[in-house]
Amino acid sequence: FISEESIAHAYSEINDCKQELQQAKRIRKNRQEYDALAQGIAKHPERQETLRQIEDLDKELKEQTEIKESLASKVSW
Repeated sequence: FISEESIAHAYSEINDCKQELQQAKRIRKNRQEYDALAQGIAKHPERQETLRQIEDLDKELKEQTEIKESLASKVSW
């Protein structure tokens, strides 16, 4: 004989398990999204490397501009 109390307790446990399952699914989804973002970020160079490349390109641009101006002044003679 199963009492109403034990049935109510079983329903309560089932609901608790459903909530735990939903939370576990949410956590798993969040971890997967995090991993996907982390992989995308890892593909890019570090900030220091990017800043160094920008500085190198700025220096090269300045040198090329100076060469252009020098050649332009020689041509206009």
